[in-house]
Amino acid sequence: GACCDTGHWVRSGLEPVEHGGLSGEPGPGTVDALALHAAEESVDCVIAVGGGGVIDAAKAAAALAVNEKGVENYLEGVGRGFVVERDPLPFLALPTTAGAGAEATKNAVITSHGKRYKKSFRDDRLLARAVIVDPELMLSLPPDVTAASGMDAVCQLLEALVSKKRAPFPSALAEYHLPLAVAALRRLRESPRDLEARSVMAASALASGLALANAGLGAVHGFASGLGGAYDIPHGLICAILLPHVVRLNAARKPEPFRRIAGLLGLGSPSDLADYFAALNDYLSIPGDFSSFGIPRESAGGIVQLSQGSSMSGNPVDFSGDELEEFIRGLL
Repeated sequence: GACCDTGHWVRSGLEPVEHGGLSGEPGPGTVDALALHAAEESVDCVIAVGGGGVIDAAKAAAALAVNEKGVENYLEGVGRGFVVERDPLPFLALPTTAGAGAEATKNAVITSHGKRYKKSFRDDRLLARAVIVDPELMLSLPPDVTAASGMDAVCQLLEALVSKKRAPFPSALAEYHLPLAVAALRRLRESPRDLEARSVMAASALASGLALANAGLGAVHGFASGLGGAYDIPHGLICAILLPHVVRLNAARKPEPFRRIAGLLGLGSPSDLADYFAALNDYLSIPGDFSSFGIPRESAGGIVQLSQGSSMSGNPVDFSGDELEEFIRGLL
């Protein structure tokens, strides 16, 4: 992130050290450079002002600044099993998008398109010491980012409700916020500077982070890991495209957990839910599939392999590798 008024910081007896220019989802090189900068400047605290990628990069850097360097060594599934020995630097989060809920989670998602992975660096101590959620920081978000990040939050709320790991408290949060988030996204499409709608989305995104951290996710985020690791497509956009298709796939095999969600959204049955989210995507100008992204259909098997992990393991239905490959091939 960036400091807005350095004079105010200095008058407060603080000396800010800025590291700006982060964009997109953080790769290992970005995180390692940020951690080295923090260590060389002997910073005492890391403050992230930005979207989910900025927040993840900052929380990882806060840990690595005072521990052995090389974030890739810590990543689940691809690393060398390194663990955080020393307590990370204090880390504060000020999200500027309403989507990932990264301000409420204890993992930093790191992406390498070169090595085709999207994996988490996890430690309980990666949690932010404080989070400031201010919807006024989100008023200038462009429509495509508003839609994609907002649909990420919607996906997280829904998947927390149907996950094998779902639990009462996160379910209560998700049930309350899911219909509010959908309504707010519709309002923001027409009125992007609607502060009330921005406030609803900011609270819903925070709730989605709390929900996923305590109830897990599902196949939407499982496939988003595989697709996002292999192809440079924004995470929220991947999730949004996948949502109606994954809902249809799951509800056909196990309709029960989707019946309550349909009721929350004023729908008659689980079979209406996939069409509902497809129509919402259309309203938000989100593509119906991945056919416009130039992904070869023969890559479906590789995408399925890259999609295996903690998110996919939470999906309410266990599908075979062949079933998942057939499913994703149909969207390419």
